[in-house]
Amino acid sequence: MLTDTKLRALKPRPKLYRVADAHGLAIEVTPAGGRNWRYPYRFDGKAIYD
Repeated sequence: MLTDTKLRALKPRPKLYRVADAHGLAIEVTPAGGRNWRYPYRFDGKAIYD
């Protein structure tokens, strides 16, 4: 489970990366330091993060 403390400790890396939380919810950290919540789902057999 991602807590506030864990989220604040996430630092930017040269490439975008994701850290998963419970049930597929993930936070995406960009090289610029931005953070976006993503939830993957399947449509037509393809995984989509939105």
